[in-house]
Amino acid sequence: MFEFTGLADMKGWMRQSGPEEPAGSVVISSRLRLSRNLSNWAFPGRCPADQEDEYRGAILQAFQRLPNGEDFTILELDQLPSLERRILFERNLIPQGYSMEKHRAMLVAADETVTALIGDEDHLRLVGMKPGACLEDLLGKLEVLDQDLERELPYAVSPEWGYLNTAITNLGTGMKASMMLHLPALSMGGLIKKAVKASAQMGLSIRGFYSDSMESLGDMYIIANEITIGLAEKEIVGNLARIAVQLAGYENRTREELMEKRRVDIEDRVYRAWGLLTWCRYLTHREAVEALSALRMGVALGLVASVDPATLTALLFLSQKSHLQRVLQSHADAADGKLIDYTRAKIIREALTQPREG
Repeated sequence: MFEFTGLADMKGWMRQSGPEEPAGSVVISSRLRLSRNLSNWAFPGRCPADQEDEYRGAILQAFQRLPNGEDFTILELDQLPSLERRILFERNLIPQGYSMEKHRAMLVAADETVTALIGDEDHLRLVGMKPGACLEDLLGKLEVLDQDLERELPYAVSPEWGYLNTAITNLGTGMKASMMLHLPALSMGGLIKKAVKASAQMGLSIRGFYSDSMESLGDMYIIANEITIGLAEKEIVGNLARIAVQLAGYENRTREELMEKRRVDIEDRVYRAWGLLTWCRYLTHREAVEALSALRMGVALGLVASVDPATLTALLFLSQKSHLQRVLQSHADAADGKLIDYTRAKIIREALTQPREG
């Protein structure tokens, strides 16, 4: 499924540019998930193996009957090499546990902005991902797909509780909305805990993208809704988008303040990252993420003009181990660490030093 030799021929949502707006330098991506179950079969976790085959077949047939059914590629995870499954996980297209389950199938749109997971915690999970702040756009896209599928499949719905799901927290709309934010200035200013507390009061959660702690690698955080029942989809999306814009405003103002009060510190952090990324011959994953994060802030502050944010986002994903193994055409789980670090450094160095088009 994945055929790429580097950044130039890498495909996926992370290769696209997000909308240009004030929050654009802070909001890296938006993600929306709709969880659905079918009334004719037992829910996952209690479903016998023969029923799993039945509902999986029903869902796949429903997709094939859609007007745009040919836009989706069916992936039987059992038939995918382990490297391909790990790449799916690294791109945040599937959970890690799902990648190791047997008899699982998913559908992927050509541009990877929409995926459908069959047999995860629910019978069906529709997921949309795009760069930048675009939850409303994703909601419109998934709603059309969801409505088309609902005409083909017997969704489990209650007049009182809405869409029925295996987790109580997903009752109602069954929708989970999230945004990935880049918050280096708030982290430097020690304001992340304050942002977490304020978000919790609004029914939202903030966690690190690479970990659940408040010291996330690369200062990248996920903000998501915690409430799915009692609110309409547009309300959930609107609330999350509003808080994300507020956080982006705090982040941008803090960046400006830091540039006024600690300009040399900021410049040193950004230009050290630039030097590391454009000269080093070996880069660990941690080093790459931290340096790409600092460089992203430098681009937003106008300190670096030769790189666009979309390239930095793509490099965050391409610098992961399984992506680099694909570049090297190596399927070995224990690929030579030095070779991986060398390849990571080479790809990033070449991407940042080549002339920009246009």
